[in-house]
Amino acid sequence: MIESFEKKAIELQQEAIRNTQIIEELAGLEKYIAETYVSRVFYEIIQNADDCGSTRFHAFSYKDAVILFNNGTPFSDTDLESLCRSAFSAKQRGSNIGYRGIGFKSVAGVCTSVSLLSGELGVYFSRQKTQEVLSQHSRVPLLRVPHLGSLNEDATSFAKAYMVANHMKTCFILHEASTDSLLIDLKGLNRTSIAFLRNLKEIDISINNYSKKVMAELIQGTERKIGAINQKDLIIKTDVNVDDKASTAEHRVRIWNFKKIGVSTDVIDDKPVRLKKNDAYAQAFLPMLTTTGLGARINGDFSTDPSRSRINPDKYTRDTLKDLIELIFMLLDRLCDENLQDIEKELLETLIPYKNAAMFDISPSYISDQIQAKISDGDRIILAGFLLCPSWLKKTDYKKLAKAGRYKPLSFDQVAVGDYESFFFSLGATKLGMLKALELLAKTKLTSAGIVSFWRHILDDIRALGQIQAIDSDLCHNANLFICSDGTVRSGNEISQLKDADVDIIFMASLFDLAGRSTDAADLCVHFGLPVGKVPVTLLETIQSSLRKSNSSIHHKMLMLIDKKSQTETAIAKDPLKSRSQESTIKLKASDTELLTPQHRREPSWRSIEKVASKILTIMGYIVDDVSKKNVGYDYIAYDDDGNQHCIEVKKLEALGEDFLLTDNEIYVSKDIGENYWILLIVQPSPESTPTHYAIIKNFYRTFESRMTRRCIKYQMFCSEYDADFERLVFE
Repeated sequence: MIESFEKKAIELQQEAIRNTQIIEELAGLEKYIAETYVSRVFYEIIQNADDCGSTRFHAFSYKDAVILFNNGTPFSDTDLESLCRSAFSAKQRGSNIGYRGIGFKSVAGVCTSVSLLSGELGVYFSRQKTQEVLSQHSRVPLLRVPHLGSLNEDATSFAKAYMVANHMKTCFILHEASTDSLLIDLKGLNRTSIAFLRNLKEIDISINNYSKKVMAELIQGTERKIGAINQKDLIIKTDVNVDDKASTAEHRVRIWNFKKIGVSTDVIDDKPVRLKKNDAYAQAFLPMLTTTGLGARINGDFSTDPSRSRINPDKYTRDTLKDLIELIFMLLDRLCDENLQDIEKELLETLIPYKNAAMFDISPSYISDQIQAKISDGDRIILAGFLLCPSWLKKTDYKKLAKAGRYKPLSFDQVAVGDYESFFFSLGATKLGMLKALELLAKTKLTSAGIVSFWRHILDDIRALGQIQAIDSDLCHNANLFICSDGTVRSGNEISQLKDADVDIIFMASLFDLAGRSTDAADLCVHFGLPVGKVPVTLLETIQSSLRKSNSSIHHKMLMLIDKKSQTETAIAKDPLKSRSQESTIKLKASDTELLTPQHRREPSWRSIEKVASKILTIMGYIVDDVSKKNVGYDYIAYDDDGNQHCIEVKKLEALGEDFLLTDNEIYVSKDIGENYWILLIVQPSPESTPTHYAIIKNFYRTFESRMTRRCIKYQMFCSEYDADFERLVFE
């Protein structure tokens, strides 16, 4: 074997002597390759190590050199010749990562000379030595003419000892290496660099004060075969040490292989993650700078540009992508047959294209167009029976609509609505427009949250609002779009036929909030069949300035309701002389005035009134539990002698009969709790004075539901014109 290496080395030297002009031209080519492959040196060396069957690749600096090791198949004389020649390789495309025979030439840009030790082979490459052999001082390539022997005995001895101790088969010594350039290259290596390699499981590199170790290990029990798809999970561990500061990271990666295509994504909490658009790179076994336009990394035998950093979208690349298109087509076929397994759906979720994203540097719609063409060529895939989920609707209500229309639901947890709609709508799936939505809303009832979501969508989106206004009134009147005071969802037609059916005031107030000062909410209520007389007048009052500017007959009717209310209602007096006030049944001690003094500087002023309220409840015989800090919609729970609990919200007034503010949370909670939600009113004319009166309003929501008004200045709820039996508070 030694003789064959010697013979090959001499043969290459003699060839160079006979072709000095060509050798000089090759020097220029080598320089071009070194400059083009800048920051890709380690990628090329790792690729070569993987191609020769290595499972381990080590590299580290030693004095002024960087030494590279792998445990793959040792060099043959043919391998030596391939290394020396340009664009001459025994590797076959498809069976190896590299096939051009030029990648290793990139090291010429980061060192002055190279030694190679592999099995019985021992040669070195030196421009100076080559010039001596050729008896010329013109330019010569570094990696073209091998020289027998050793260039640096110290480095060679060290390398041989390391190879024996660590069972390495091949070693390259990069003499007088530019470690700064290699460090930039090293920092680009990450967990994706090893995921698609066929053989390498360990990459360990240490240069100066920076080291990085990347290891891939198969997770036992994760290898699965689903039809023609092979799935496995890897744990990729990355250890980095910079200036003796160490960090370790572990990532779980899932890989699906289908024919000549590999798909990869990260796994978090046992679920594959749809990658962000700018994190999903194409890989020609090693990472490229080209994004896939999908939610996953895609590996294949793609053509690359001269720098080996980007995918070249040539015919070979497009032919390779046919396997990816066939994979997506197969998953869609199983989806239509309702045979798609959960793990297949997870894969499909990662393969849905991002909207307007260039795919493999081709057109944004390339994959969708190819799949659409395959669908047109056959009758296996029909997506019209699937209803797309709109962004404004939650999954529970979406499934109700799909069921009502006898559609198949189609939704993905991680795919943005724009990407999901763009892809599946282009393939024939049904989009939920306003006309379709109203047709389905006449057949089913959404949850309260779903109803509010629908209204929010049409009031926020001017296009949806325009579509609604153009739809036939009969269809609109039959859509179940109103939440009534009894909690039932009804259509405008149904409410108009039921004398006692009234819309929920809180629901209606939320619609008016969404519409702001415009009449849109009121107009839509009527458009959906709600009788004008069923629209709460207190809400119409908030938009009456807009109503008075209109010539609409509907708006005129609304104004008549407002005027009628103003003429007929009788306001309860809001001064102490007209408010019902009784003698006190509760007497507080003079020492209880200390309750009004803050315990510390940060205690809010309203806290003192809450403490007075607790004292009042205690005197009344209740056991009081303070829950004011829990944000549950009330301040205290008061337990009576029978163990019944009552939820107490405390409100401070400055005068008898004064309006008081209610938060949306308090209103919703009072409605849910019902008769055991009480309001405790305490009158304190000024911060310096002692409280003068108190009153308890029991079953607050049902008692004063109609007395709550939403004021458009800040869109907050106030309770006014209420009846309360105030009693005096006396501090003795």
